[in-house]
Amino acid sequence: MTTERAKDKEFQEGFVRHGKARWPVYVVALVLTAIGILVERRVPGISRSIGSGGAAVLGTIATKHRYYRFTWFWITFAVLVMLQIPLMILTKPLMDSLKFAFMWVLAFVDLLAMSFAIEIVADRFDEDKKE
Repeated sequence: MTTERAKDKEFQEGFVRHGKARWPVYVVALVLTAIGILVERRVPGISRSIGSGGAAVLGTIATKHRYYRFTWFWITFAVLVMLQIPLMILTKPLMDSLKFAFMWVLAFVDLLAMSFAIEIVADRFDEDKKE
């Protein structure tokens, strides 16, 4: 059992060390962003909602690195990512009419909402430790 944990820890340290993302995480984020931009330029409108949700998700990952080591963060993050799908389906008509500017406004508002939700959960877990 301890060798499995050691292997898991070694694998995790390839991506996160001391609560901060390492370069492979940022490379993947940049590659996904570049692919999203290229797809948007080739087929306008098809990836606006995906790009907007993806920007919010990647922004949340990049800004919340201090919580990487906590399981509650990943559970909360997974739930928030699943909520991106209906949100992007609902906002697709607005993105079609308002185009590129709305995409980035929505991404920013979405990023703020995800960050706020994670901070609320972080406060709840911090209060549990104080009691």
